[in-house]
Amino acid sequence: MLLGLFTVDNNAPLYYAKRSELKSENIDWKPLATKEDEIQGGFMKGTDIFLLTTKGNPKFKIIKTSLDNPDLKNAATIVEGNDEWQLSPSAFTETKDYFLFNKTKDELLTKTYQYEYKTGAISEINVPLEGNISTWSWSKEDNEVILVNRGWTTPFNYYNYDVETKDFSDGILYVKYKYPNLENIVYEEVEVPSWDGTLVPLSIVYDKTKLKKDGSNIAFMEGYGAYGANAYTPYFAANNLALLNRGVVMAYAHIRGGGEKGYEWHLAGKKTTKPNTWKDFNACAEWLIENKYTSSDKFGISGASAGGILIGRAITERPDLYKVAIPKVGALNMMRMGFSPGGPVNIPEFGTVEIEEEFKALLEMDAYQHIQKGVKYPAQLITTGFNDPRVPSYNSAKFAAKMQNENGSQNPVFLDVDYSAGHFGGSTMDEYFAQIAKEYAFLLWQCGDTEFQK
Repeated sequence: MLLGLFTVDNNAPLYYAKRSELKSENIDWKPLATKEDEIQGGFMKGTDIFLLTTKGNPKFKIIKTSLDNPDLKNAATIVEGNDEWQLSPSAFTETKDYFLFNKTKDELLTKTYQYEYKTGAISEINVPLEGNISTWSWSKEDNEVILVNRGWTTPFNYYNYDVETKDFSDGILYVKYKYPNLENIVYEEVEVPSWDGTLVPLSIVYDKTKLKKDGSNIAFMEGYGAYGANAYTPYFAANNLALLNRGVVMAYAHIRGGGEKGYEWHLAGKKTTKPNTWKDFNACAEWLIENKYTSSDKFGISGASAGGILIGRAITERPDLYKVAIPKVGALNMMRMGFSPGGPVNIPEFGTVEIEEEFKALLEMDAYQHIQKGVKYPAQLITTGFNDPRVPSYNSAKFAAKMQNENGSQNPVFLDVDYSAGHFGGSTMDEYFAQIAKEYAFLLWQCGDTEFQK
């Protein structure tokens, strides 16, 4: 059995012990891996252990060693990513005789593979589906899995697949969908040069019959860029049709700090390199404006939680690019975050004020500290949950108060407090839909949609 010490640092120390000792008062846990081994996940098959690591390959690789005599330095490499196709760190499924994994380009295009434990053979899973596939299994006692199919224009659906026989069927979870105007929704994947020339993936989704390419369309761009997370893998959200069917361009910036291009992409947007996160985002905004998908007076942006760093600094560094900003439960006062209940555990990602270099990094990413009196900032809907234990609501309250006091524009700045909610708002679907409707209405109102004016 395995024991891992997991925090926001993706590299976890691992220990192992015999299963027979589970009920012992003193389990003899033996070290298996340190943080320096860069292990980001793993699973066992008998006495073999398969581990996902970035050591020696920032595009990820899977290695195998035996718990009878574990030796990570001489572990066998099962499969590894490369500059074209990296391994997807969050897409592993175990069955009786196989494990499944994904290779991916920027976490936007995926291929699914199966590895046979007995022979070591690797083969691609080919099924007649459009969009991307992820997998999960009902049980490790057979070889049946669920294929989860999704994409920007492909609604979530579920299919049965037998890894051994290759039998493919709709299965009991399959759902027939009929969405209005879905046939006209299309997407583009582009790469945008950032401030330093780095190419940043940008996904653009829109109604092909309503895009004018003259700058008159409203646009709504989202991003995250933290923890090495792949926050915006291609997915279809039915609620987005409320915007898409009105001609709004939806965009998703896959910026540094996330994991879309591997481990180095994450490292290029944390602590002292964090400015790359919002500079990448602003570069994507400039590209959309220059290429006439939208214009600055029709442009809204949003990000949540650690994405509040992104949105807060995007608008305080380039307020001219945007008409609307919606930071949701956002980390907008990073200089104080280390003193909040969830602050210390986040030091590996953002830094601490107790180290001079990291103090300066936190100051740079603190949106509250960068508000300047008289600057014309966009309209803002700043949301927070009063009971949020992860990003305390004073972040949003302080930012909103200072922004209202010092903003040089006539654009409204609203603080939206849900006194019954924690992180990410209410718990019921009615509350969720009400919040989405509020954010969409604010976007359409401020960006000039004629049906949302007084």
